[in-house]
Amino acid sequence: MKKSVVLCVMPICAMLAMTACGNNTENTQGAYGTKVDDEKLAAYLMDHVTFKDTMSVPGDKLAMELYDLDADEFESITVYASTGATAEEVAVISVKDAVQTAAVRESINDRIEDQKEGFTNYVPGELTKLANPVVTQIGDCIVLVVCDDGAEAENALN
Repeated sequence: MKKSVVLCVMPICAMLAMTACGNNTENTQGAYGTKVDDEKLAAYLMDHVTFKDTMSVPGDKLAMELYDLDADEFESITVYASTGATAEEVAVISVKDAVQTAAVRESINDRIEDQKEGFTNYVPGELTKLANPVVTQIGDCIVLVVCDDGAEAENALN
């Protein structure tokens, strides 16, 4: 009797387990492609890319100011910024559509140009990093990494 109950229950459990592992569109799909957790991606980059400076999270309000973004131009934002002694930075900004993507990419380009202007006379050696930043899109996130070794950042993102 126990053996027949187990044989009947096991396929049901297996089917439930397979459906539980299936694609849950609420968690994995956003309105603009694959949903990526910006905080986790930024933390992953911090763990897998070498930075010389101390990096810290400035918070959403300051991050929005650094990138000159309004709340309606993105979904969420995670930034790790240096102390200001270097141009090193990680920004992962979640977007929902092509309009937000364009706004965020423009904002990132403006941030890079602002940093170039700021470091030209302050620490000219940082201009090398700013000349070759890693800017890419992963799922619904636009990613910026400014570091010494862009190839290391690109490998971490692959």
